[in-house]
Amino acid sequence: MYRLLKDESGITALETAIILIAFVVVAAVFAFTILQAGTFSTERGREAIYGGIEQVSASMEIVGSVKAAETDSPGNDTVDTLTFELQTVTGGTGVDMGAVIYSYSDPAGYISKLDSCTTSWLVGSGNMLEGDEMVEVVCDVETDGAALGVNTQFQLEVKPPTGAVIPIVRTTPAEVTGTMVLNY
Repeated sequence: MYRLLKDESGITALETAIILIAFVVVAAVFAFTILQAGTFSTERGREAIYGGIEQVSASMEIVGSVKAAETDSPGNDTVDTLTFELQTVTGGTGVDMGAVIYSYSDPAGYISKLDSCTTSWLVGSGNMLEGDEMVEVVCDVETDGAALGVNTQFQLEVKPPTGAVIPIVRTTPAEVTGTMVLNY
């Protein structure tokens, strides 16, 4: 009788089954955690892609040429204003022109926010620059009584609220007369 009660072969099989079930449960928990992490990182990747597309689609571009003008006192060989036209890139979303920041630099200094730029609509109206619209921007670059001289390289940056910064890098000609087109 003692020998029959001492037989533990059934208990060993039960213990093995419990251990096997525990391994399956732990593996299922790990698999669920890995799948959740994959889903989370996929969602983050999707947000980054859509954010990048939004940044690119809201960008503007310069249409035509950049013009420099001597307006204050003709004959003094200085550029007082820069004029250029902007529109959104093909298929781009609208840009709030009231939120666009213009910065300017030349060898004499740097202005992080050039407040002397004005916009006028060539095509369209309102405050949002959208699809088929075009706006003309005129910036007074005469700062603190110092105007842009001859043979001087300058950079004017157009910074929309979203999208890429548009750098305008040009050099003034050897002689400034009236209104001129500035090539690269």
